[in-house]
Amino acid sequence: MPRLRSVLSFFKGATLSENWSRFLAAKSLLLLGAATIILAPTLSAFDLNHISATVPVTLSALLALSIVRPSIGLIVATTIFPITGWITQAFSLGPMRLSEALVLVVLGGVIIRLALSPKELKAGSQASAIGIVSASFLFIAVTATSIVVELSLLRTGIIASWLNVWTFLTETLNQITSDYLLGNSVVSLPGLIDGALLIEGLLLVLVILKYSESNPALPRHLAGALVTGAFISAVINLNLLATTVIEADESMTMLARYLGGLRLSGHIQDLNATGSYFLTMMFVGIGFISGRKDSRLLGCVIFTIGIAFWLAGSRSALFAGLVVVLLATGKWVLSKRRGRSRTVLLALVVVVSLLTPLLMVVAYPERNRISAGLQHRVDFTITSIRMWATTPVFGVGTGRYYDLSGDFMPSTLQERYANENAHNNFLQIASELGTIGLAAFLWLIFLGVGRVRKQSRTKQQSDPMLVWTGAGVSAFLLTCLLGHPL
Repeated sequence: MPRLRSVLSFFKGATLSENWSRFLAAKSLLLLGAATIILAPTLSAFDLNHISATVPVTLSALLALSIVRPSIGLIVATTIFPITGWITQAFSLGPMRLSEALVLVVLGGVIIRLALSPKELKAGSQASAIGIVSASFLFIAVTATSIVVELSLLRTGIIASWLNVWTFLTETLNQITSDYLLGNSVVSLPGLIDGALLIEGLLLVLVILKYSESNPALPRHLAGALVTGAFISAVINLNLLATTVIEADESMTMLARYLGGLRLSGHIQDLNATGSYFLTMMFVGIGFISGRKDSRLLGCVIFTIGIAFWLAGSRSALFAGLVVVLLATGKWVLSKRRGRSRTVLLALVVVVSLLTPLLMVVAYPERNRISAGLQHRVDFTITSIRMWATTPVFGVGTGRYYDLSGDFMPSTLQERYANENAHNNFLQIASELGTIGLAAFLWLIFLGVGRVRKQSRTKQQSDPMLVWTGAGVSAFLLTCLLGHPL
């Protein structure tokens, strides 16, 4: 109470404008503190004993760009994100998570800009975005609490008391600033990286919402950056395909095997996540090129991304894409007036829906064991529900699913895996963050879907970018039910 009274007395007796200025000053200080916390882990990227000097120079330049021109910083980083793994290997930049380093410096730069720019800080959020902001902060709070509890239990064996909080904080901070991005000793900090990725992703969402208010063209520019990054990733995958086929003893046989379902990904290791990513980017790309004069050239870009999607060999992603296309087609057919063409199209949708399982088998002859895949998904679901049931409210802790999964697997699954992820992002979040975390996550998705529907209904002619991006996100969320692309 004394602290609260001192804060209130600070504002008491001042004019409205003076109080507003003091409020903005306090808010700016809080933002600078948040930026300091976000940028602290990037100090580990300045260890020239393990990292090439190119990395800190690049990160410093991106930080400066994000402070001066936040929108440009977001666009540049968005283009580079998908290929950071390939860049790290191709240029021998050392053992680090370059993509997360880019996220941290962009977020830090943007938050510093907000703290130093009273005009941008004063601008409020749109009423339609307030719910998304609230849901995001709730999920961030749940995730951050899970991280703190896990680290505290690790250090002390019990939740840290006020007597050892300082020691706990200094030891953790020293570890984070020394090698967080290198991943050496941070492996001993359970849940930190997994939780940090969730928090960073949501902060990016909030930053984009903030700057989209003053720059309505930003979402389209970001869509172009996403498509560009996906195209570069697809080219990397096709280059790997060409190299593998050329070096094979029977090149044409090897090419036929890849086209028939032999899986390939050259920019990230998770093949199912690769399929989810390229599927989403195809939909975003179609929306981006709609109505553009250079649509033929960009069509070739989308086609290249489509080939990379096929090479990933993800049946769950293919299934999700088919479902979204069929639902969209069915909705379009039902919205038309009665007539012969409407009946024919509706019949076509029904037939294709019934033939989808057969299409899944024919599409990938190299991967025709669908029954085994379905059984594994059932077993993973059982594993997740068992784990969730042990701590249904708060979860077992972010990032702990993989390590604990072996204790909850059915015997049929234990014969193949010692440990594994849930193969269902929703159940993995439920198991790690409990019902509270899952509720916040679903609330965020619900609000996002509602906003898209509202925008599409209020406009006389739906924006193709909005429609196709919505389809891409829908397909991605469907793949989250069958894998863990997040």
